[in-house]
Amino acid sequence: TLISVASIAFSFAQPLDRMHPTRPLFSVFHKAIFFSMMGQLLIHLGCMVYISGFAKDIMGEEELKSVVQFEKDRNKKIDSMDESAFDDWSWFLNVPFKPNLLNTVCWLVESSQQVSVLFVNYKGR
Repeated sequence: TLISVASIAFSFAQPLDRMHPTRPLFSVFHKAIFFSMMGQLLIHLGCMVYISGFAKDIMGEEELKSVVQFEKDRNKKIDSMDESAFDDWSWFLNVPFKPNLLNTVCWLVESSQQVSVLFVNYKGR
């Protein structure tokens, strides 16, 4: 929902009366765009790997094994569901969910990364 609110807030931007004299880059394959995207990828991946490793260390071996087993059982349940069950928008409510430190910190980092990308890539006047 946080991402939706941020996206809606930016959608109310008004167009400018005239174009800026500096033209945008001519290709999405320009080296500046490529290096920018690779930098974002490395930073986001590094943050996710670091925080997931940190969460795994705090959780301990036993809790981590129970989470892995729970996920395996959950995936079996999803695989055994009838194809028509996925037509309903609330199909995910029939799948068990077990909150734990690992999925919580990964969700928080992913959400903050999405919001930061939205703010960084937004160009105002």
